[in-house]
Amino acid sequence: MTIPRRIGPYRIVARLGHGGMAEVFRAIAVGASGFEKLVALKVLRVEHRGDAELERMLIEEAKLGAKLAHRNLLQ
Repeated sequence: MTIPRRIGPYRIVARLGHGGMAEVFRAIAVGASGFEKLVALKVLRVEHRGDAELERMLIEEAKLGAKLAHRNLLQ
């Protein structure tokens, strides 16, 4: 499987893993004035893109993750 070089504003560094519905990449968020931040990027697998229910579930997971705040969790 070919790893994409970019997904939107993210530069892909490596593929970390995959499951039944998604893949997780180590990526760098690229912004203005040379801003960069290392992130984990989860995306639906190609064969599931366009599946409204799986897209909804992934968005809900992201919303839940964004609400978590604890000293032992990375942002």
